[in-house]
Amino acid sequence: MKKLLVICISALLLTACHSSKHAANNDDTTTEQIKRAQKKASTLVASVNGQRQTATGIRAKMSLHLTLGSKSASVGGTLKMKRDEVIQLSLTAMGLLEVGRMELTPDYFFVQDRIHKQFMRMAWKDIAAFQRAGINFDVFQALFWDELFVPGKKGMPSEKDFTLDLTGSKPLLSTDSKGELVAQFAIHPTRNLVGQTTITAPARTDIGFDCQYKDWTNLEQGVFPNDLQLNVRAGARTVDADISLSRVQADDDLGNLVTTPGSSYKEVSFDTIIKILSNL
Repeated sequence: MKKLLVICISALLLTACHSSKHAANNDDTTTEQIKRAQKKASTLVASVNGQRQTATGIRAKMSLHLTLGSKSASVGGTLKMKRDEVIQLSLTAMGLLEVGRMELTPDYFFVQDRIHKQFMRMAWKDIAAFQRAGINFDVFQALFWDELFVPGKKGMPSEKDFTLDLTGSKPLLSTDSKGELVAQFAIHPTRNLVGQTTITAPARTDIGFDCQYKDWTNLEQGVFPNDLQLNVRAGARTVDADISLSRVQADDDLGNLVTTPGSSYKEVSFDTIIKILSNL
C-alpha cells in the first residue's frame, strides 16, 4: 500500500513538473509571438510614416464627381491645402469660372456659392452628428493627406497606437476600439502606403467614413495620393466624392487660403446648401 502511494505521488509530481514545463513553454511561445507581432507592427508603421508628405502645402488640379443621394454632378477645379490650417476645394465650370468653394479649417466647415452670392459657415461643434462622434478637421486632414492617425491625438502615431492583423489579404492596423472613433488602415501590400481608411463610431452606427486610394504621386518630400474615393455617411445623408488630381505639387508658399465672403454675400443654413448641391 505504501509502495502504491509512493508511486502515485511520484506520478503526480512528474505530471506537475511536465505540466509546469509545458506551461512555461507555452508562455515562451506566446511571448515570442507577441514580440514578433510587435516587431512587424513597428516596421510597418515606421515604413508608412516614413513616406508622409513633409511639405506644409499642396496644390493640384482636381476633377470631382459628387454624389448626394440620387443626384450627382461632375466639376473641375483645384485643391489647395496647408497643413493644420485649411483644405480648400475650388469648383469651376468649364474649367474657367469658379462657381463654388469648400473649405475645412480647424474651426469650421465653409461652403461658398458664388453663383447665388451666398455662403454657409458652420463650426464643427454645431454639426450635431459629427460633434457627438468626435469628428473634426483632423479626421478630414488625415484622409486627404492619406496618413495614419489616432482619433483625438495630434502628431505622428507610433506602433504602440495600433494593433496589427495579418489574417487578411492586406495588413490591417487598427486604433483602440474603446475610443469615440475607431480608425482602421488597410496597408497596400507592396508599397506600404495606406490603401484604405475606414472610420467608425462605436456609439453612433449612423456615422461612417471610408476612403480608398487608387494611385499616388511621388514628390521630393514624400508621397501624395492623386486618386481617392471618399464616402461619408451621417444620419440619413450619404455623400460620395471621387477626387482625381493631376499636376500635384508641393508648395509651401500658398499664402492665406481662408476665404472671407464680401458684403454682397448672404449667409444661409446648412440645409440650404445641401438643397443646392442636391439640385446640381
